[in-house]
Amino acid sequence: MVATVLIVVVFGIAIATLNNIMQSTVSKNTQAVEAELTELRYLYKNNKIRLPYADEIDDWKISILKVKEGVYSVVHFEAVNILHKKQLIKKEIFIENH
Repeated sequence: MVATVLIVVVFGIAIATLNNIMQSTVSKNTQAVEAELTELRYLYKNNKIRLPYADEIDDWKISILKVKEGVYSVVHFEAVNILHKKQLIKKEIFIENH
């Protein structure tokens, strides 16, 4: 009886630990959204998308905004995870010909 209880407790701890590791790994995996931001940067550089831009992919909200900072136009490529509030921001300075 004691051995059975110990086995159940050990397996319970093991399952809880594995669950925690898996959730942590999934929440830190930003590879897909970073690839999407890279593609959007490419599309913007080649005038294939218009700003402002907004999209939602899985649990990520993606937005692209052009902001004037001093004499430069800075384009903010931003992705925010809806569930974990994790934020990825890429900024690029573009010199535009008028």
